[in-house]
Amino acid sequence: MRKEEYDRYDQLFPRLSDSLALSDGCTLCQEQGLGFVGRDIVWGNGARDARLMVVGRDSADRKPNERLWRGSRCTGLPLTNKKSGAKLRIMLAKADIYSRTTVFFTNTVKCNVGRDEPGLRLSFADLADVCLQHLRRELAIVRPKILIALGEPAAERVWGFWHTRSSLPSVGLAPEVTLVGFHPFTGALNEAAGEDGGHATVEVFALMHPSRVEGSREDPYVANLRAIVARLS
Repeated sequence: MRKEEYDRYDQLFPRLSDSLALSDGCTLCQEQGLGFVGRDIVWGNGARDARLMVVGRDSADRKPNERLWRGSRCTGLPLTNKKSGAKLRIMLAKADIYSRTTVFFTNTVKCNVGRDEPGLRLSFADLADVCLQHLRRELAIVRPKILIALGEPAAERVWGFWHTRSSLPSVGLAPEVTLVGFHPFTGALNEAAGEDGGHATVEVFALMHPSRVEGSREDPYVANLRAIVARLS
């Protein structure tokens, strides 16, 4: 992405008022014995009736010197750093997605406080196993038709709502995260949400994390986004 592209798409920066705060705080990790209470939680953001949900990994580090895209830990909004959040939104715009559907952005892990706590050495897997309860609730509320998981860690967790690791599609995750293609999967949202008895289906796609999309990879990434959203028609 060129500097002028970032400047041109500043209007894509989300509004904090569109955040879907599921609670005033979070004690799930404390209840599970992980040793900390969630702070500075970055809740999902976007339209409540979005047909497309984008799921990233976790909160981006602070980049306080950036003018706008300073990272989730500064902004309190998912996917709002320059290297991946702004880039993803620019590619969504290039794929004409904003004019065709509404989008909800969220992460698998809502906060990374465990990384900053003295003496705690928690992995993404530790946090995700607990934090997925929030993602289940977001799925039940938003009920998207299509879900795009960014990168293999997020994709594995999302697919885990319906399948164990051993029953992932035989093509594996490599084609999805290297932009070769994508694999649709249909699952029942009430099974993922647990608390909601309604029935709906969502198609799940995995794509390379936008932070890895540079140069010649951008055009095929945009093409994949356009092809995925075309399925909404």
